[in-house]
Amino acid sequence: MLKARMEKCLSNHSQCSALGEGGPRPGRVLYIEDPKSLAVRLVDDTSSMEPQPYACLSHRWTEQTESSSLTLDRLETFKKQIPTDLLYPLLRDAFEAAGRLGFRYMWIDCLCICQDDLDDWNRQASGMSAIYENAVVTISALDAQINDWRLFAKHPPEKTQKLCTRDGQTIMISELNKEHPFFVDTVGTKYRASSVEKGFPLLTRGWVYQERLLARRIIHFTRNEVIWECKEAMSCECGHNEGAWKMVKREAPSLSDMTWSGICAEYTKTELSIDADKLPALSGVARRFGEAHGWTYLAGVWREDPDLCALLLWFSSKSHVRKRIPGLPSWSWASVEAARFFPVFHQHRMLFRVVAHEVVPGAVPYSTPASAKLVIEGRCSPVTIKFKAGSSEDGILTFSGEETQHTCFMDYVRDESEKKEIEQSSDIVFFLCFRDEDGPCGLLLKPVGREENTYERIALFSLWGSIEESSLDRKRITLA
Repeated sequence: MLKARMEKCLSNHSQCSALGEGGPRPGRVLYIEDPKSLAVRLVDDTSSMEPQPYACLSHRWTEQTESSSLTLDRLETFKKQIPTDLLYPLLRDAFEAAGRLGFRYMWIDCLCICQDDLDDWNRQASGMSAIYENAVVTISALDAQINDWRLFAKHPPEKTQKLCTRDGQTIMISELNKEHPFFVDTVGTKYRASSVEKGFPLLTRGWVYQERLLARRIIHFTRNEVIWECKEAMSCECGHNEGAWKMVKREAPSLSDMTWSGICAEYTKTELSIDADKLPALSGVARRFGEAHGWTYLAGVWREDPDLCALLLWFSSKSHVRKRIPGLPSWSWASVEAARFFPVFHQHRMLFRVVAHEVVPGAVPYSTPASAKLVIEGRCSPVTIKFKAGSSEDGILTFSGEETQHTCFMDYVRDESEKKEIEQSSDIVFFLCFRDEDGPCGLLLKPVGREENTYERIALFSLWGSIEESSLDRKRITLA
């Protein structure tokens, strides 16, 4: 089924073939000399090679992945031949699958990037999105979450039951034990996304989100069956998509149809082993989005995006004590471990605007910047805050020069030291962003650094009740 599907796609699907043509190739690849005997070696430098068709592996790392990965002291050995004892079952099956499909070259992150060399990781990983985008096909280990999981594992037995018909005949019926993760269009498009399924661990991973969005063709291996997915078609072993519950085919990712807010909302539901990867793991999608729209990238948002103001109003999950990620601006959703978005924010009229930006790009385009500041204009006022007894989120807010107290709710759980710092500060600023039926909502800010009028975000908040907007000063504030 798979080889026929791929040949049909290569011959007839113009949308799939057009994507990624002529793009950069991996700096390293794995050469499969003999898939049956697992004779595989690492080609350390592909610059002098003619471009070759290759396959990728999309997988979830396990303890075995860590112990089998490429390191500096293994580099020379891998260039001769990767020891077979390092190829755990999933890797063995991946090479066999690629060989059966006719590929002699493959790219697998753990075997092509030196995991103990940060410079090599940055150099190789900067092109990772293009590697998946330019692969002829990506093999996806959709169910893999344990060390001994295999692509070619035996499917669970079908449940059967005897039934007697009215005329006395005995028939056997089988219950299809199939799970389908894809019943809607690609995440971030005009269709509602359904990318993260509890039954498929791979789809919860942040790097995999980008891999799936950019890949031209994907073969998903699950515990029950194999699913083919490309830009123009989907099919599976059980033929489920041929019946009344036909799966909606995935359209080519037309970035003019995608919203960045939709992408962020889905991506922030995924998980990363390293928090600092939050922007790097989305850099390929950002690059494609930027090329399609011609917009200016600002540490996870776009300057020209109509949703820019709403995308600054992310919140930290209540179940987390907020954890800041070093090196990222406080206003960016990427600066915290557990950012989420309220879809309803886009329905409100924003009462502030972004008037300027100052971003110094980092070493990798569309990734973590060296620095990033925004200048916002709106109404604001100095305030003092006292937390309610036993709470780290509910507080009493008092505007400077007033006696009226307002109940406020802030978006994340604070530890005692931060609560004390906020309560003792006389420099906290309330910045109004919008109003809803319950009252005003906005950002709480505190001064940072030595530059005048420069603040960092400390919380998203809402007030119960009303305030006179005209009593607030209109100012321009720099967010760092």
